[in-house]
Amino acid sequence: MSHAPLASIARAVALATLLSQASGGAALAQRAQPTPAQAQPPVTADSLGRPPGYRTDPPLRRPQPGTHFFLELTGGVALPEPPEPVMGGALLGAGAKLKGSPFRFYALLGVLGSTAQVDEGPADRKRSDLLVAAGLRAYVGLIPGLRLYAEALVGGQGAWDTLTPLQGRNLAINRWRPEFDVGAGLQFRFIRALSLGAGVRYRSFEDPLSEVAAAQGLPELSPWVGHGSITLHF
Repeated sequence: MSHAPLASIARAVALATLLSQASGGAALAQRAQPTPAQAQPPVTADSLGRPPGYRTDPPLRRPQPGTHFFLELTGGVALPEPPEPVMGGALLGAGAKLKGSPFRFYALLGVLGSTAQVDEGPADRKRSDLLVAAGLRAYVGLIPGLRLYAEALVGGQGAWDTLTPLQGRNLAINRWRPEFDVGAGLQFRFIRALSLGAGVRYRSFEDPLSEVAAAQGLPELSPWVGHGSITLHF
């Protein structure tokens, strides 16, 4: 019996086995390769063009607008010591801060009055006056809430002055004269609508009875006044 057909069959089986192994290896290699990543959805931006996850700082607190008017009530006593004179009054201010300047300027309109009674020595003196004036005040901030101010007032002063000497007749002067006042002080603004302050004012009032009063042993009326104030801003 010839062995040729058997040899041919054996070679065919071997070839089929080799082909099967080769195709199986290729399939395994193909399965081992990484698959491409799935397509991601497109990145979208918000209404301002910012990508998702964009972090923003919290909005800054806008400063409150400044006020343009104030009403100030003031009262004080003479320096270096009372009781001549005791002063009080009210001031109305209107103004604003100039752009690019650290100062705020206010036009002033006010009424200030004072009274004094001096009875040191043999004579007695009583004086009352009323100042109606207009002027200007300037503020500058020092630290948050604390401000320095300076002001000037010009107006007319009505004075009612009576001197009772030890001997002789009473002397009385009632008249209006010009007056010029300057002052400075500090104010602390506790809240937007309220400030408390303290300051000093120099009053350039005339005193026609000063020489007679001095001859009677009475002290001169002091032109310096220390005062406190409460201010309402609106």
